[in-house]
Amino acid sequence: MNELLSLLQTIHNHSQQLLGCLEDEKAALDQQDFSQLTQLCQNKQTLLDQLQSLDQQRQHYGQPQSFNRYIASCGDSRLIKQWNTTRGLIARCQQQNETNGRLMIRQQQIQQELIGMLSGKRFEKDTTYNSSGNQQRSSQLLGDIKA
Repeated sequence: MNELLSLLQTIHNHSQQLLGCLEDEKAALDQQDFSQLTQLCQNKQTLLDQLQSLDQQRQHYGQPQSFNRYIASCGDSRLIKQWNTTRGLIARCQQQNETNGRLMIRQQQIQQELIGMLSGKRFEKDTTYNSSGNQQRSSQLLGDIKA
């Protein structure tokens, strides 16, 4: 049991590091600090690789559902508490990673729109309605005018 508790504590510690890295990543995204993002992505990948390796060790005790049952039925309050805390931390990591992913996608869309505007290209979503109520691309509205 002590070996499993130690493993769960190590997973927890790595998960805490990952959450810190993800929070730093969000701050760097907010500030558009791309040099810091590069380093954070490398750190994040290292932590994910380490967590993957630790999870493979954990799987020796059973797959997620059977492992959860094993922990719940073991009667060791330290293991139960550690596993519940670790699972909650991993869920926070997943939520933060999803938030960062959405933020990256949105920033990418904004950059593409800016590039499109600067280069004079329009995107499909640039639609308006003509007098008949039909959609038409806005690039067609003033397409004959040259600046």
